[in-house]
Amino acid sequence: MKLRSLVLVTVAMLGCTASSQTSHQTETCIQVLKDVAVCDDFWVKVHAVEYLIESGFREDADALIKTGLASFQNEPQKRIGYWRASYLNASHEAEKQGWLDRIKRAYLDTTGPDRIHAAETLAKLSYSFLHFGPNPVQNDQAGGGVLADFVRWGMALPKEPSQPVAYDSLLAAVRSTNQTSRKLAAYALGFIGALPAHQWPVLAQAALDEPDQSEAAAYLLSTAYALAPTPIEKQADVLNRIRQRLLTLQNSDRKADRIELCRALARKGTTDDVSLLLRYLNLENRIETVSDTTKSVHARDHPQNLDVQAAAAYALLQLEKRARSADI
Repeated sequence: MKLRSLVLVTVAMLGCTASSQTSHQTETCIQVLKDVAVCDDFWVKVHAVEYLIESGFREDADALIKTGLASFQNEPQKRIGYWRASYLNASHEAEKQGWLDRIKRAYLDTTGPDRIHAAETLAKLSYSFLHFGPNPVQNDQAGGGVLADFVRWGMALPKEPSQPVAYDSLLAAVRSTNQTSRKLAAYALGFIGALPAHQWPVLAQAALDEPDQSEAAAYLLSTAYALAPTPIEKQADVLNRIRQRLLTLQNSDRKADRIELCRALARKGTTDDVSLLLRYLNLENRIETVSDTTKSVHARDHPQNLDVQAAAAYALLQLEKRARSADI
């Protein structure tokens, strides 16, 4: 199925109980992810493959890893994306450990070209940086920049599953004066996927305080919405304010804003959000102010819009999954 000939999926399908209709929507979303995974942009490919993995379509992901990502296994930085996808889709612990070891070596190589990508990936894979000795972690923390932000994330992760996450360090970062640190701390909390209920108000207030024009706003709003405690009760008005601001991002010219909106709806969206996601899925609400310095690309097929389309497909799959479980 070509991207230009996608069958429009109706809003009613999400709540429909007929198995054929449910299957049709699922197949449409899977096909979108498979189409996006063969586009020209490497990291957009990786994202689409990861959405397939997280949605449980591992055989499709495996084929795409082998045909579309494996050729980058010797290319600096991009090879981290290949290793990450391979780790996530590996079936056996020994195989997973092999991919993880490659990523760890890339981070520990202090003269290598992959350190930032490796640090981010290790944190995304929930690998605690407490496993490393004081060097190079301390040097990276002292050096500042995005590497220090990723190291903060890794250091907040517990060394053992029974130990707690060091939420305080990440919550301190969402209140820092550095916009990038606020953004990446919120991003980290979203990946960790949990926050004690008594600490949620700190995140919620940081999200509401963030200026609309800030690049950190989408990340803070998305994570605060996704991690809101259930039931919310006394803070329902705060959550509603966060949701309303989050929904204003649907027409943003920034790809990251739209993707963070999709990520939040994947976690906590309702059937009220399906029409928004379908517009993204069918490339009806596109970012038109796209540019490419190497070639002319129509806005419809630009990697920015394909990345958003893949995020919407993932969100719809997650909403459908929760609808089947009567959670929404």
